[in-house]
Amino acid sequence: MKTISPRSVLKNIGDELLINITEEERSENIFKWLKGVVNEKREPIEFINHSFLKQPYRDWTPEQVYKKGAQVGITTMALLKTIFFAKKNKIDIIAIFPSATDVRKFCQGRFDAIVQRNPILRKYLGGLNSTELKEIVDSRIYFQGSWTERAALSVPADLLYIDELDRCRADVLEMYKDRLSASKYKWEWLLSTPTVPKFGIDALYEESNQFHWMVRCKHCNHYQTIKFETIKPLAINKADLNLKDKADQVSQINRINQKSKPKFHFACEKCGKTLNRQKGEWVAKFPEIPVHGYFISQLIAPWISADEIMDKKRNTRLTKNFWNLTLGLARSIGSGVLTRDVMLKCRRNYSMAGGGQNFYMGIDNSDFKHVVIAKRDNEIRKIFYIEKTESTERVFELIKMFGARQVFIDALPNKNFAQKLVKKFPGIVKMIYFGRFPELGKKGKDHSSIILNRSECLDITGDAWVEGKCTLPWRLDENLEEFISEMGNMEREERRDRYGNIQRRWFEIAANHYRMADLYCYFAEFYDEHGNFNTLSGGDYEPVSASTESEWTDEANFLFVDLF
Repeated sequence: MKTISPRSVLKNIGDELLINITEEERSENIFKWLKGVVNEKREPIEFINHSFLKQPYRDWTPEQVYKKGAQVGITTMALLKTIFFAKKNKIDIIAIFPSATDVRKFCQGRFDAIVQRNPILRKYLGGLNSTELKEIVDSRIYFQGSWTERAALSVPADLLYIDELDRCRADVLEMYKDRLSASKYKWEWLLSTPTVPKFGIDALYEESNQFHWMVRCKHCNHYQTIKFETIKPLAINKADLNLKDKADQVSQINRINQKSKPKFHFACEKCGKTLNRQKGEWVAKFPEIPVHGYFISQLIAPWISADEIMDKKRNTRLTKNFWNLTLGLARSIGSGVLTRDVMLKCRRNYSMAGGGQNFYMGIDNSDFKHVVIAKRDNEIRKIFYIEKTESTERVFELIKMFGARQVFIDALPNKNFAQKLVKKFPGIVKMIYFGRFPELGKKGKDHSSIILNRSECLDITGDAWVEGKCTLPWRLDENLEEFISEMGNMEREERRDRYGNIQRRWFEIAANHYRMADLYCYFAEFYDEHGNFNTLSGGDYEPVSASTESEWTDEANFLFVDLF
């Protein structure tokens, strides 16, 4: 790795970044133009808390890549830069989003809101002002959704602006790149929250100069990047303790920890003292590469405290969301099988239950009914009962014995039994279908059916077991041995579909009835708690609509059974 001085890299960065824009544009400083401008929330554009955005705002290199966490100001920055660039040049810009729904939300909630709140921006608007087309002085901005277009818009472009690149259709993006061929600019600004490693924005960032935000410790002058490992517990201040009462010091510490005082901080990796994240510099790992890539996570946002980051880690049910949205890192979860060793590590000191109240149940609906019954104890989900039965009446009996709050059962292949169960226990039993769509799950066409994204659900439940968030009773019997065996009977692979996007494929290598029953049980509990799947479907970003974004019809989305 090439090591370089932060000061030497940034010495004349303002001049270096402006070499690709016109003399007229260079004469007007973007920061002067931004004075008095507010965002869609009527908040001023400021660079005290957002000091890490100063360089991206003045970066006018043709190719820019932003690998980012959620809600860090990058989308607003890119929008204002686009307007600033458009007003000074007669250019065509194509702005691409994953879906038509995303285009509508961005234009109404972001673009129109910012323009209407800023008189200086309103005066730039021309006569063309629709959701899909905005005229800025003599320039035009075309807004398109990648999944709703069978082919790229047939207009030439000078700037290609892509938001949430990882969720866009890859083959359509390739078509749009051709629209830059005749331009003297050929600029590309690519933004996205990462998803899986070595794909999309993660791969493009790896090919860039890789700017990192480096902070100098004011106590020991050590330069460092901000990582999750930078967060450390704050030491208890001895002044808050009654040192004479040593016997009661543990309870004193517990009382202090329960107060609203910060419990964590961003600590210098060398001296351990608190870092000032507002005072940082962008340093390129590979300064000779012309593509400017920025890695911007919530960790470098000074308004998000270390305590908030730790709360997100504790409270985010899907680990992938914490990695992608908070840390801004790509991560592939659930990629391995649940081996016997993994499952045995999940055993805890408790016994199977013989009944009770407020349990959750999942049923794999084949010739034999494989039943998994569980309940959550704080953050840990405990398996309390499993059974394989041919008896319809036995299933009825188990629902009553455990006072089931919610039961998920797959609708097929034995739909008659599933419908009978729904009729006997209305409001408690839901029939499960599988569909292909970007969300994790959604309600079906009637109150008794739920459609789940099979691959996402298998990822989530697999990850929960690997991380020890699900447990088994300590004592093994014949039923538990069969459960453990079938939990490991699925494998996962990743491949590119015909559009060039990464698709995950889970396939069974032997009987997997208990694996599926466990999945149904897991999401029965989640659905009962939340009433929807939004918390697991993406956190700070909204998933696109399945009815418009996939190649399948609405009916196919509802009835499609994912057989692989």
